[in-house]
Amino acid sequence: MPLTLIYAAASVTAVVMIIYTLINNSPWLINRELKITSINLNSNSILVVSDLHTDANSSDLTVISELTRRSEIDVIVIAGDLFDRRVKVNDNELRVLLHQATLRLGLINTNGSELTLIYVRSESSHDPGIKGGESIKIAKFSNVLVVTVPRIIKVNFPNCSNAVYIAHGDYTVSNGLLAGLINIIPLTLLKLPIVELITRRVLNVNNGDWVIIGHTHLPVISSRFKVANPGSWKGILFVKPYNGYVLIKCINSRLVAKLGRVN
Repeated sequence: MPLTLIYAAASVTAVVMIIYTLINNSPWLINRELKITSINLNSNSILVVSDLHTDANSSDLTVISELTRRSEIDVIVIAGDLFDRRVKVNDNELRVLLHQATLRLGLINTNGSELTLIYVRSESSHDPGIKGGESIKIAKFSNVLVVTVPRIIKVNFPNCSNAVYIAHGDYTVSNGLLAGLINIIPLTLLKLPIVELITRRVLNVNNGDWVIIGHTHLPVISSRFKVANPGSWKGILFVKPYNGYVLIKCINSRLVAKLGRVN
C-alpha cells in the first residue's frame, strides 16, 4: 500500500475520532431540553466562584467568607464542582456534604449576617448526583441558606432588566479536560473563550445578558462578549489554581462584571 494512502487513511481516521469525541462530549447536541431555573434576587450584586473541589483541596477556602464580607456580598453562587467525587447521594447525605462544604468556606457564623449560597450542580462532572430526582434542594445552616439547583440558573436583579446565566459548563462540553483543551489555544493566542461563547450561543440569551461558567479551569472575562469564567481553586495537570471570582453588580440599571483573584 502506498505511503500517501496510509497517511490519508490515518488522517481521515483521526478526523473521524476527533468529531466523534466532540459530539459525544457535547450534551447540547443530543439533548436540547434546557433546564434553566430562574431566581429573583433582592440584592443587586453577587459573587461567583467555581471548581472549588473542596474534598480534594487542602488550601484555605475560608478566604471566600472574608471576600464576601469585604465586598459586602450576601449572595454567593458556586458554578459547579463544589466537590470532587461523582457519587449518588440521598437528601440526608447531600445535606451532610453541604454542611461540610459551608464550614470549609468559613461561611457559618451564628453572629454573622444572613448569606444565600446558590450551588449550581454539574450533571456530568464532579458534583454528586441526587437519588430520586434532580429537583431544587434547600438547606439552612445557622446564618447560611443553601439552595442547590441542577445545571443552569438565570439570576434576575431588582434594578436591572438584563440577567446573568450561570452554569458549570458541562452541558456544552461534558469532559472538563477536553473543555480546557478546546479553550487554551484560542484563549492564549486570540483571547477568544470558545467554550463560553458556545455556551452563550446554546442558551440563546439576550444581548445585554451575561453568561458565567466554570469547568475549563481557565479564568477569563470579556465585556465585549459578556462572558466570564472565574477559573479554578484547584490545579489540574498544566493549569495552576487561579483562586478567582467574578463579581457582578447592577449599577445604574446596567450589569457590570469584574474578574478578581485572591492571592
